[in-house]
Amino acid sequence: MLRKDEQSIELDLIDYSKPEVVISNSDINNQEINGHKELIYFDSNILCCPYCGDKDFIKAGKSRVKKKQNYRCKKCKTDFIDPKSRELCRRSSPKTSRDKYFNPNILCCPECGTTEVRKRGIYADKEQQYQCKNNNCQRIFIDPKLRKIKKITGIKCRFCHSENCVKGGFVKSCSKQGYICKDCGRKFDPDAKVDTLPKLSLSDDVWDALTLGVKAPKTLGTRKLNFSPICQPWLKALAKKFIRFRAVNSKYNTISGCLKALRKFSRYLNEFYPEVNGMSDINRELIVDYVIYLNSDLKPNTINDYVSKLKSFFEIGSRNNWFNSHLAPNRVNS
Repeated sequence: MLRKDEQSIELDLIDYSKPEVVISNSDINNQEINGHKELIYFDSNILCCPYCGDKDFIKAGKSRVKKKQNYRCKKCKTDFIDPKSRELCRRSSPKTSRDKYFNPNILCCPECGTTEVRKRGIYADKEQQYQCKNNNCQRIFIDPKLRKIKKITGIKCRFCHSENCVKGGFVKSCSKQGYICKDCGRKFDPDAKVDTLPKLSLSDDVWDALTLGVKAPKTLGTRKLNFSPICQPWLKALAKKFIRFRAVNSKYNTISGCLKALRKFSRYLNEFYPEVNGMSDINRELIVDYVIYLNSDLKPNTINDYVSKLKSFFEIGSRNNWFNSHLAPNRVNS
């Protein structure tokens, strides 16, 4: 593909009546211009590589913008397009030189100034388009009288609430008119609904993961976090605080695994140590017995997962002073 900049080759100046055109400098041959090789073999009637002249090539997809067929030379490994399509390519003029013949009272090409124009379809706003008949220009434009920017009223930016907005194309998802705020530079849809998370109630024993800002995988079929199996009120309050802390930077599977480990630990305390009434009653002997309890009916990977989750619970709680003996359960829940 050819670069469309000020230093690119303007193909409109090439005489296509000749079977072969050589474009090269007097001192430099087969060198690159702006990262692209020079066109040495160019024939609008023969499909061949314009860089080496070889006719052995393969198709290499289509261009994204103009959807033109690309070809790749097997000899020099260079991509090119059909010469007949390349004849229609023209160098785009710099922005500073465009619209130099703009006159709101005369229907003429704003780029080259000619009045020889033809109709070219209707614009999205039901405005007539025109195209310059000059082969070296072929600029598409609308009537100069209609090129005034209409002031938009009644539209406010949903981010900064500014009224300085202009149209910014259509929204792909819903094919509605989009707008761009000229103050904050953001594109928005004024009719879009703002997603709000459901309110989190700390007193509930069943939480929705969305209230914590965590999305559950669709394959699981559930996004609930159930604290009901935790029998001890003090441990349930600490478990809720721990899950809220881990949900800041963890996925659903992680916090669900932490809650599962705490439920297992609560079941163990309720069965073998019902006299435990707080973190001050938990000691090393209790934890060792808990590991032995896990070894009785679980596999090693599951045991390691439960122990690591419980270790994380103790470390985070100690680091944030959740286990102070003077804190009552209702204080911990805050």
